[in-house]
Order: sequence, then C-alpha cells, then structure tokens
Amino acid sequence: MTESKKLLILVCFILLFTTCQKLEFDNAQDFGNKSYFATEELKCLLGQSSILCPKSSLVPTPEAPAIQAGNTQNTLSWKEVTGATSYALYYGTSTGVSKTNSTRIANITSPYTHSDITNNTSYYYILTAVNTSGESNASLEATATPVCSPCKMFLTAATYTAALSGISGADSKCQTDTNKPTTPSAAIYKSLIVDATNRIACTSSNCATSGLAEHKDWVLKPNTTYIRAADSVTIGAADSLGLLVQTTDISSTGTLTVWTGLSTGGDWLQHGTGSCSLWTGTGGAGQASSTNIKSNGGGSCGSFNVLACVEQ
Repeated sequence: MTESKKLLILVCFILLFTTCQKLEFDNAQDFGNKSYFATEELKCLLGQSSILCPKSSLVPTPEAPAIQAGNTQNTLSWKEVTGATSYALYYGTSTGVSKTNSTRIANITSPYTHSDITNNTSYYYILTAVNTSGESNASLEATATPVCSPCKMFLTAATYTAALSGISGADSKCQTDTNKPTTPSAAIYKSLIVDATNRIACTSSNCATSGLAEHKDWVLKPNTTYIRAADSVTIGAADSLGLLVQTTDISSTGTLTVWTGLSTGGDWLQHGTGSCSLWTGTGGAGQASSTNIKSNGGGSCGSFNVLACVEQ
C-alpha cells in the first residue's frame, strides 16, 4: 500500500471520530466498544490481520503433482488440499501450460492416470483445487514423458510384396495387422524397414561416425529391451546407438523372412540395390531372417514377406 493511500485512510479515520461535539474516548483494547471496532476496521484497511477482516473463501493452491510415466500413460498424484472437493488438471505438450492455453480435465482425485497418450512425447501439467467457492490458483508445472519399457515387437500375420506404398504404408500395415497387441490401445507400431531417404538406421557402418545423429525416423530406441508381443520372451536389447543386439527369433512359431531394406553386411546400412524404389515395388531390396534381423540378402521385390513391427 502506498504512503499516500495510508495517509488518506488515516485522515478518514480521524474525521470519523472528529465532530463539533465534545470528544469522548474509550479504551481501544476493550472488545465491543466503538474504538475497538474502529481500530480493527482500520487494520483491515491497512492490510493488517484483524478478526473483522473478511476471510478468503478461495481454496488454497495445491503443490505440483508427482508423476510416474508409463506406457501411453502418466500417473499423477498430489497432496490433498484442505477444503478441496475435487481437482482440475490442465495439460499440453509444450511448457508454459496455463488455464487458457491447455486442455482441462475436471472432477478428478489423486491418484489420477492420464491414459491413451502418445509415447515419447513430453506432457506438461498444472493442477488446481476446486470447491463450492470456486477454483484455486494453479500449481507449479510438472512434466513427464510416457515410454514403453520393455517395448514389444511382432511379425505381421499378412505377407506383402515390396509394393508397400512407402514407409508410411508399411507403418500403416503394422497398425492394422491382426497380430498387433490390443493393449495398450494407444500404442503406435512402426515397421523396421529403411529406404535411405525417409527412414535411416545408419549412414556409416554401425553408426560409427556420428552415432545417433545418423538416425532418421528410426524405430529402435537406445538402451531399450524388446520382447515378443506374443509371449513376452526377450528378443534382445538396443545398444546405446539404438541398434538391436538380437538373442532370440522375433517369431514364436518358426523362422520367417522379413522385409528390411538393410545391407548384406549386418552393419545397419541401406541395401546396395535400394529398397524397391522406396518400397513401391520395383528393383531390389534387403530381406532378412527373423532370427537375425540385421543380416540380409537381396530379394525380389515381387516375393511375399512379413514385416517386423516395433512398438514406439
């Protein structure tokens, strides 16, 4: 409060008790008399604590939620706020979430699972407490990124020629194949194929030159274990460069031939004859055994093979 405003309030206070009549004074410490109430009202006007000051009915601001990231979900928990009857969560996929630039989820309690969200995408949250008097100020922002761990792999039930309609067409086939797990429903699968243009594993042997920077839309994540979707048996683990060290057949029913577009050298490079013209069906492409996905031989673009699909 400014000094001028305080002075104005003081003048008003003096005028309140200054009349042409004879002044009479009483003890401002005695509860119930005129001076007592006038003093308490003055405290309120000056921003000081007083029994006469109106009490705020706004529910207190909650602390930022704690978040446990999961597979296509984040589970949030928080300390209860006295007087709150429910809570509202606001979220977005970039920092700086506010009540006006985000999506609101109302009438929730702790813990709350935010499900059916996209793996490998960061989500940012603020929390408010709610009661019949209204909604509190927002908490500090908290963030988490859902991931699969371990991640699943499967081979398509259907077989295809190399006319896959490109990388996107192959990914779409993974998403709609009958071997795709039904849970979690929001899981996204992509095909383990390369074309040297739209999806690249390495541009040097085993990504030795530039490491992770050589990837483009690559489907394997560094330091991640991969399991068969059918029976949860471990297939292997991707190393720090996101290259699979395979220990078990991807197929649980017998070895199959898989489209990959990888080279014959087992070095995660593009096959020398291309990828059937970016997987449109002409030319040549690498195909592999499901027991060793990185070691490939050339194949006719007209042959029928399965796709290896990787959870993202």
